Amino acid sequence: MFIIEIAKLKIKINNKYSYIKKLCKDYIAPSNDFDFEVEVTDSEIQEEAKLNPPFFKEGQLESICIYRNICLILPKYDAFLIHASSIAIDDMAYLFCAKSGTGKTTHTKLLKEYLGDRVHFINGDKPIIRIIDSKVLCFGSPWNGKEGYGENISKPIKAIIFLERSETNEIIKINEKDILKHIIHQIIIPTDEKYADKTFELLNYTLSKTNKYLLKCNMEIDSAICSYNTITK
Repeated sequence: MFIIEIAKLKIKINNKYSYIKKLCKDYIAPSNDFDFEVEVTDSEIQEEAKLNPPFFKEGQLESICIYRNICLILPKYDAFLIHASSIAIDDMAYLFCAKSGTGKTTHTKLLKEYLGDRVHFINGDKPIIRIIDSKVLCFGSPWNGKEGYGENISKPIKAIIFLERSETNEIIKINEKDILKHIIHQIIIPTDEKYADKTFELLNYTLSKTNKYLLKCNMEIDSAICSYNTITK
């Protein structure tokens, strides 16, 4: 058992295996107080094993289940998970969403290559969005993808960008309705009806308070220049 702090929430982890504590080492809280606690059953771990490669060990599978269970509770605290590669440029957060394999991580790496130390990875795969005092913030977490890109930081979100692969580079501003049909598949929607409704409410608020873009791009440095020149204005 140990306590972590992510998205300004203290969470008690009742773990069976040591893997998850090593994963969360940069997020362990010194306090004994917590907002909520999570644990998983052996049957949950067994079910998760069916969805992952056979070389995944029990500790890794438990970690996946733990994060999922955390995310199912997050809406209670005005927060939700989004599948995105999130970076900070000059203290503002930018979230790049896409279908798996499209190249969102590659694009954020190109922005890092182009801008150097001005770019910090918040979370390369599954950041948390939380609304605090009417501000929409992006938070890092230990679950940051196979590359491990991320830091224990948070930044206000300036823009959400949905990325599509193209031979040429083009970025256009779009409205809430147009981006919603893209990113609705990039969030976890709880099975609990109350929390599901809350998730949609939080998502709609997030979209109303941020800039939204559709980026069609290739995987060359010019694509980073194209997106940077638009999203940071």
